[in-house]
Amino acid sequence: MKNIPITSIRVENRMRPLDDAKVAELAASIAELGLLQPIGVRPDGTLVYGYHRLEACKQLGWTEIPAVVVDGDDLRAELAEIDENLIRSELTVLEQSEHIGRRKRIYEQLYPHAKPEVQRLRGLKPFQNPSAVNLTALEVSTPKVPTFVQDTAQKLGVSERTARRLVQIDSGLLPEVKDQIRHMPIADNESELLNLARLEPREQQSVADVLASGEAKTVKDAVRHIKRREIQEAQADADGDLPSTIQIRHGDFREVLGDLRGQVDAMITDPPYLSEYIPLYGELAKLAAELLRPHGVLVVMTPHLHLLEVGNLMTPHLRYRWICTYWMGDTKANVSAAKIATSWKPLFVFTRYDAENLRFVCSDYFSAAHNTADGVQKELHHWQQSLDGFTEIVQRFTEPGDLVVDPFLGSGTTALACLQLGRRFVGCDLDASAVAIARRRVQHALKGGELS
Repeated sequence: MKNIPITSIRVENRMRPLDDAKVAELAASIAELGLLQPIGVRPDGTLVYGYHRLEACKQLGWTEIPAVVVDGDDLRAELAEIDENLIRSELTVLEQSEHIGRRKRIYEQLYPHAKPEVQRLRGLKPFQNPSAVNLTALEVSTPKVPTFVQDTAQKLGVSERTARRLVQIDSGLLPEVKDQIRHMPIADNESELLNLARLEPREQQSVADVLASGEAKTVKDAVRHIKRREIQEAQADADGDLPSTIQIRHGDFREVLGDLRGQVDAMITDPPYLSEYIPLYGELAKLAAELLRPHGVLVVMTPHLHLLEVGNLMTPHLRYRWICTYWMGDTKANVSAAKIATSWKPLFVFTRYDAENLRFVCSDYFSAAHNTADGVQKELHHWQQSLDGFTEIVQRFTEPGDLVVDPFLGSGTTALACLQLGRRFVGCDLDASAVAIARRRVQHALKGGELS
């Protein structure tokens, strides 16, 4: 190490741009404690590492600076700069990955025999694809050197897993995506960067756009946002033959109804009753708490056998208001697990915990389904309900012009009830065939066909 004139030092292209705040911080520290670490230069005076320290000393008016002369060619000098930045600089995870990626390319260019395929050929690692390896005896006979991952872990004090993950981030991200997210929070989040790097290039760019817009905060949420948008755009095209007051969407209710937050007057629905679907009631209540207006209600047909479980799943999100009777007339269903025949169904009614201005419901007894066949024969859907019965429910809990949502659309009975009563409607279903049936039923009704 020796002192060299600052004016003799040449600064060429740097991997890391100058950070004025970092320079000012270093200048204050050097003024108080002195320069604790020398800079590195080549024999010809070209700076190898210590750019921020050099600029800080310039600000302090120094004319000379302690320096270590780094021997070697351009690649080794660049490798030294990268190692210096990785060890001493406050880099974001994205910047670390770029440094590590460049380090890998340089290291394996300097030491081609350190590549994993050479190590495998020498018996140090098992082959995954032996036919892809075509190496000479000279390469096999070269001295043992650590692989890039081993060398990086040892010199930089990181795990081999961390080194691999950083390489994956650097190699997986598009250059334009890196530039777009460079100053966003994701740039310093390893797991999120990995999630982004694992996406297809086209999807990467779309996700980066959504993150930049603030419409999502995580890669997973951005992917969901994009899927919802695509579904909604496709739905808009498909709904071209439906009135503007009726929307029928294909997809999971947890993903395709988020645009209705705070707009819904009533959610009226009949989820599947099998035990494997019971957890959906909790998800339904969670969504309803977000979608309902302050006076809004969730009216959900509920299986007798799981009443307590459903209540426990829903009350963390919504306040229990009432339970109504949906009478089907003579015995229509046998609950084999309980060995009981039943002629009615429970209608749970829930509201938001901060509900206000609730509307008066004239009766908790719904009997319009009595002596009707359409809710029993299940001709269009295996969970189809009575149109007369659901029309009565919609009429009592809503007013003309209200927005009604059915997250378990089925054959579209609720949609037909809303069409008949002058309510706006949005419904969805995972089953594409059910969506098609519901759409056809609405179209048929619009053309003057029988409401059935």
